[in-house]
This record gives sequence, C-alpha cells and structure tokens, in this order.
Amino acid sequence: MISSKQKPVSLEFKPDIEEAARRWDAFYAGEIIDRPVICVTAPREGKQGARGSSYHERVYGDMDDIIKRAIISGEATYYGGEAVPATWLSFGPDEVAVFTGAELKWSQDSGDTNWSVPYVEDWEKALPLRIQEDHPLWKRMLEFYRRAADLTAGKMLLVSLDLHTNMDLLAAIRGPQRLCLDLIEEPDMIDKAMVDSMAIFRKVWYDISKAGRMDEFGYCHGMYSMEGAATLQ
Repeated sequence: MISSKQKPVSLEFKPDIEEAARRWDAFYAGEIIDRPVICVTAPREGKQGARGSSYHERVYGDMDDIIKRAIISGEATYYGGEAVPATWLSFGPDEVAVFTGAELKWSQDSGDTNWSVPYVEDWEKALPLRIQEDHPLWKRMLEFYRRAADLTAGKMLLVSLDLHTNMDLLAAIRGPQRLCLDLIEEPDMIDKAMVDSMAIFRKVWYDISKAGRMDEFGYCHGMYSMEGAATLQ
C-alpha cells in the first residue's frame, strides 16, 4: 500500500483524520483495508450551521464573514467515514479564464450563475497566455485563501479552485465552436496555446496551494490527500 509522506494534520472537526487518511491511501493504491471508502455528512445534534456563500458573495462580499460562517457550519457537521471538513472559495467555473483577462459575466435570471466572455480573436496576438498578476480578482483570490488558511487552521481544509485549465481554458477564452475549427485549421497555434495553458495550471495550483497552506495542512476536493487532490474538468 502507498502512504503519504506527510502525516495528516489534526483537525478539530475530524478527530479520526489519521484513520481516514489510511483509507484514502489504500484507495489511491487500488486496495481495500476492510471496506470501500465512504463519505458521509450529517448535522450534529445541538449545533446550528450558518448560511453558505454564493459565487457572487465570494467575489464581492466580506471575506472574513464568509470564512467564519463556513467554520460555524463545519463545527455543526458530522464527518463520517472518509469525509473531511473543507470549504470552497471558488468565484465560478471560468475563474481561471477571468484571471487571464476574460470578462466575468453574470446571469440576469440567476444572480449566482457566471461565465467568462471569450476574448481571443487571433491566437498569434493573444499568445502567450498568462495569469494577470495585477488582476483584482486574482489578487482577491490569493488574499481570500491566505485569510481562510489562517482562520480555519486546525479545524478544516480548503478546497482548490475550479481548475478549468488546459483545453477547457482555451475553450473559455476562444469559444468552443471556434476552438473546434482551430484544431483543424491551425493546430500548431493550438499546440502553442496548450503549452501556455498547462503552465497556467501549474502556476494556479502552486500559488493557491501556497496561499491556502495546502502543502502544510492537506488537500481536499471530495477526495483527501496530503500530497494533492483535485477534480479536473
């Protein structure tokens, strides 16, 4: 069986984190200790959770209040089996595209639905693709994770972003239909764009992991690991 190089950090809301970590290690190794991995959550008796946060609130609202409410809800939740307490700070599905310069649009019908507006008209002019270090939402996201890491330390973990990078990122900044044609008409340019997109994934992963102290406390995205865990789309 494989095992994490780092020992799990004790969590107030998950006192049996070490046992859960052993089962997650077995899962990644394709093994079973005595039963499959099971994730169960339920309200704790006598505890009252707090209102959750929306994409819109996480983009424009008070960060400390959002984090404190997540902690209240974490304390009011029982995490059974291999479920691990964690909170999500995502701004929306196409947030990485926004960090590269795309406009963030909000639905008029649903205040919590958002997407990025494609901006690439000419790949040659658009490359190289980069995270805009001075983008206000990128700076807010890093600050959000720093604050959350400090406030949730020893209690719960932080979930990584919506990591829509690689070809998903290219589709978001170009538009899926136009990208499909580009794959036929100018595949070499798409290869170059993909190199940039993959580099963006690595940067986002590293910067967010550092800001959220995930390399210290552990990773959780439904799955849990001290080495790294995320859902890629």
